[in-house]
Amino acid sequence: LFVATTVAAKLKSRFPNKKIIRTRTKDRDKSLLRRSGIGNKYSRRNDGAAIFVAIHTNWTFNKKYRGVETYYLGKPSNHHARYVAAKENKAFKNNPPPKRLVTLEQEFHIEYSKNIAMFIQKSILKHIRTMNMYKDINNGILTANFWVLKCIHMPSVLVEVGYLSNRSEEIFLRKKSYQQLLAQGIYEGICNFINYYNR
Repeated sequence: LFVATTVAAKLKSRFPNKKIIRTRTKDRDKSLLRRSGIGNKYSRRNDGAAIFVAIHTNWTFNKKYRGVETYYLGKPSNHHARYVAAKENKAFKNNPPPKRLVTLEQEFHIEYSKNIAMFIQKSILKHIRTMNMYKDINNGILTANFWVLKCIHMPSVLVEVGYLSNRSEEIFLRKKSYQQLLAQGIYEGICNFINYYNR
């Protein structure tokens, strides 16, 4: 929650005339359907939301797995992407989205989503490598059928900032200084994306 809060504060300072919406302001769980609903509520207004960025920590039974990965909607890139999406999608089990993987509206947003993912992933790695010296922290830009992304009507990505199931990475993730680096990376990635399209 600290990372998302910090990113939001930085964006509000950089773009004072834009509305920055957080779908969760307290450390309490809120269904992914509710979160995507909040994003869509603002996207339908005249000053519609431009992008949706979900920020998560990851967990897996393979304790050796670590690193940062950024997803956008699409067929699973690999077995691991399929596993991560299936785990996240359990929150939607009582209210699943339509079976079609990508709607026509989402096809329009795919290229934007891919570029957001690229900018954010690159920026995060630039910042955290000053502290996290492991070479295998770049898990790349991946696609998967995340229902939270499937329910969003705007360019959207899901950022997995690391694995709490990996003991060494968990130590980093619990440090405020490391969380600040993650937040700065995500913030700069979003700004770089905006600047790219405002050239």
